[in-house]
Amino acid sequence: RARDSSGQTPLFCAARSGSVTLIRMLTEKAADVNTVDIRGRNALFWVLKGAAAAARALIVARCDVLHRDNQGQTPLFAAALVGGSSVATQILRSRGDVHAVDDAGQTCLHAATRGGDLQAHGHSLCHNNLQEESIGSQVETTRLLLSYAADVHRPDIHGRSCIFYARDSGVTRLLMVSRARADTAAHSAEPCQARGRKENALLIGKEKTPKTHDGEFEVKDEKGLTKFEKEPEPEDELELRKPKSPCLGSLTSSPLRTELRSEQLMREAWQGNLPRVAELLAARADPHVVHESFGQNLAHFAASQPSTAQSGSESKSPSRRPLLELLIGAYGVSAVLVDRAMRQTPLFYAARDGDSDSCAYLMDCKCHPDHSDSYSQTPLFWAVRHGHEVCASLLIACRGLADSVDKKGQSPLFFSVKFGHVE
Repeated sequence: RARDSSGQTPLFCAARSGSVTLIRMLTEKAADVNTVDIRGRNALFWVLKGAAAAARALIVARCDVLHRDNQGQTPLFAAALVGGSSVATQILRSRGDVHAVDDAGQTCLHAATRGGDLQAHGHSLCHNNLQEESIGSQVETTRLLLSYAADVHRPDIHGRSCIFYARDSGVTRLLMVSRARADTAAHSAEPCQARGRKENALLIGKEKTPKTHDGEFEVKDEKGLTKFEKEPEPEDELELRKPKSPCLGSLTSSPLRTELRSEQLMREAWQGNLPRVAELLAARADPHVVHESFGQNLAHFAASQPSTAQSGSESKSPSRRPLLELLIGAYGVSAVLVDRAMRQTPLFYAARDGDSDSCAYLMDCKCHPDHSDSYSQTPLFWAVRHGHEVCASLLIACRGLADSVDKKGQSPLFFSVKFGHVE
């Protein structure tokens, strides 16, 4: 029962090593299988990929498969994260919850599609022994979770579904097919009923009997009168009974495929991937898509860079102006749309990241530099806050209102002094 500095007992070490013998020996000596470490995790969280026997030994000893750690995650999240399909299978067979949602609004399917990249996005489920997993294990684990009806549509607290986080084309394709099947199942009742009405139109009030001559068959109507009707042509019969389930190739123009392309389009625009954005737009992705939760369009995503410029220096990343020119100039994306999160235009994002070329282009597109957000701050506040001198000078020259104040009565000069950007 001894614990180390992280609150772990010898049972945790046995689980991490995958030693069934040690696990059984410790449990026979009354080791508590449901003790937790300082992160709120029991030993089942620490069973590594491929150690299905160790996971089974813990489960047999009544280790709680539904236990939640400090982030609201269950052991199934850990198995999905490392691509441990065999461990995940043992948990699912022991009534593990594939629909459990953590504090970030994510399910284990989000973890499976992101693979070993969760730590870079603020999650601490990764541990020291986690190694880079193969793409095949990601696909295999994702397929397993989908077979247990994991929800592909569920968004997290940022409004992003698991397809947004998929790092590999194989996983993305698998998720797309799964979403297509779910969409088909949800809407299959109406087409089936329509086909049923079409097939039964000739049978209402009639009684068929096998018959007779010249390709006709005998029917009796409600009054008992007999008459002969032509048998349906084989092509018509085949058409009536043809299954309507779509394949991947038939999703090109479906609303589902359009939604998936829109999610990918927002992600590629945020990453500044101009060739991929052009490819998706050529494939008829909607250029006017708006983020469901925050109301940002593609211009907002294109103007914002994942890794912002360092304080006191202009952006060292390539300018996003060519991407903005494609979206705004060629596809008519609005440059003046105000988002719902902070009531900001794309100019705020470009000013924050020190992209002076993008700032100039957005103002040429009539994106006003004197627009105030929900804090009554203009883009100049954000350029000054991060020490982007060129952007600040450009905004002031274009009526950036250097003497404006926000809701707290603070001016851009106040932030320049506060963050040490005044020489």
